[in-house]
Amino acid sequence: MIGELFHLGLEARCLDAIKVDLAAKPGDPVALAYRGALVAMSAGKAAGLGKKTRLVTEAYLDLDAAVAASARAEDHLAVLVCRGNVSSAVPNDVFGRAAQGAADFDAAAGIVAASKDPVFAGNCLAQAAAAYEKAGLPEDAGSRWATLAATKGLGSAIRLQLLDRGFQTED
Repeated sequence: MIGELFHLGLEARCLDAIKVDLAAKPGDPVALAYRGALVAMSAGKAAGLGKKTRLVTEAYLDLDAAVAASARAEDHLAVLVCRGNVSSAVPNDVFGRAAQGAADFDAAAGIVAASKDPVFAGNCLAQAAAAYEKAGLPEDAGSRWATLAATKGLGSAIRLQLLDRGFQTED
């Protein structure tokens, strides 16, 4: 339920659900990951670089703890995608987290590929490629884009990203 509230943009309700969940299950990785994401989002609205930096640092305490604590594959996937999204969203020139976000999306794509969900796996790989670009790692990005270009059944958004980068798709 926490993830659904988060993705619906119901931040206050999501935070309430996180508090209830953490009271019942201290250290729950999914709750920690989404709390970290909410804190990171609040940094975008904060005034002043110092406050933004403190909030992002606080967010990563939860995000990193969530990844370390996620033992179940389903939880691990959720927290990797959550931290990957935050790492890709925060300014890389300030926080230097884009490469970590790319690695998180790579790991998520590997988990999803094993579950035979090619659409989600492709989305994770595209997110990884974009994060590698942001991190200034064009070779890593290029290899992910090339893998995607040889993949069937991609969504139109990913096919467009590939075309924008000069890759032809198999579909």
